[in-house]
Amino acid sequence: MEVARAEAIEKNQCFSKGRLRNEFRMKPKPEADPVALYKNGYGREFGVYRISDCVPMKARNTKPPSEKQMRARAILAIKAKLKSNEAIASSRAVHWLSENPLFLDTETTGLGDKAQILELAISDAQGTILFETRVRPTVPIDPEAEGVHGITAESLANSPTWPEVSAHVRKILCGVLGILPPNTAKTAEAPVFTGLQATINFNLAQVSVSSSAFGSKNEQKQATIDSHCR
Repeated sequence: MEVARAEAIEKNQCFSKGRLRNEFRMKPKPEADPVALYKNGYGREFGVYRISDCVPMKARNTKPPSEKQMRARAILAIKAKLKSNEAIASSRAVHWLSENPLFLDTETTGLGDKAQILELAISDAQGTILFETRVRPTVPIDPEAEGVHGITAESLANSPTWPEVSAHVRKILCGVLGILPPNTAKTAEAPVFTGLQATINFNLAQVSVSSSAFGSKNEQKQATIDSHCR
């Protein structure tokens, strides 16, 4: 670098501040004026300075960071991670799991307000199936929904109705945190749930974590069942 500086000074060359800094580690003296002004590609003016009117910049600190600096960097990195969407979503999932939630999955007649459950499964966080049944609805199955889950009215002819299973479902869910996938949450206001006199507003933990971390267009709800269990 010293050789390059000497050659440029001997040739009385001029450079922009950027080139002086990057190529020669130099900067214009406080009283130095640019010898010419130019415009860059964005229309902004910049000056070029005679290298003989410049002084060397302070040498960069090449010492390894101290233990205190390393510790400060580590703390800042952890704080940044704790504020990330991934960390927030993970914290929510850990909180849910600490409450021993139950996981529900359903297939329904559709997604409208009058949708009814066709199939219901409930498991605990360890994957043990606590309840699983198909249900004979009192409303037609939407053709689109049938195309997705493949459950037909004929296949449910001998299945129990909702009133026949609702008491058992109520007993399992009473006072616990329940977690539903988004497609089930959309039917949360359906009569099959309001019949439980419950507040349903929950979401599948894995889907919630993924959506919170990476974004989703799904309508999401988190809910706690707090039904009248008497």
